[in-house]
Amino acid sequence: MVQNERPFTRGAEIFDLGTILYHMMTGKPIPGVAGKYNAKGQDCMLCGCNHVTWGDQDPKYVPCPHACYPDIDLNWMLGKDGPLTDYTPELRETVDEMLRGKWDEKKRASTILDVAWEKFQAFVATPEGEQYRDVFDDIWWRQRDQRREEMEVDEVEKELGGDISGF
Repeated sequence: MVQNERPFTRGAEIFDLGTILYHMMTGKPIPGVAGKYNAKGQDCMLCGCNHVTWGDQDPKYVPCPHACYPDIDLNWMLGKDGPLTDYTPELRETVDEMLRGKWDEKKRASTILDVAWEKFQAFVATPEGEQYRDVFDDIWWRQRDQRREEMEVDEVEKELGGDISGF
């Protein structure tokens, strides 16, 4: 099968995950149908145009002449002056990287994960990141507290000389 006729590639799957993250960040989906043969984004279900661009870095982009969906300039949306500045630069860069690789056969989820992990580590080293807590932190604290409780029970049992689990 010819490469541009394949419905999915590794890059397409990473792109689709990027569209989910973009939707979560903006509250609006990237218009289109996943798996279409479009090198830049998804084809619009209403007009067939591509509504995704990277602004001046995308010389082949043609604005959509229809009034179906507004075009999305990802350079601006995910950039330092765009509307998503409440999100960390590391998250915005990761989403941008995911959306750029639609048909890239060299894209690997493991590579994206490695880069995302490095960016996450850089984030948690910042003052804002030091305040960040996630489910893994919660699990760690719960396990620590459980170990402390077990140690306290062991100490009381030693003092009393018996099992206190029935109390």
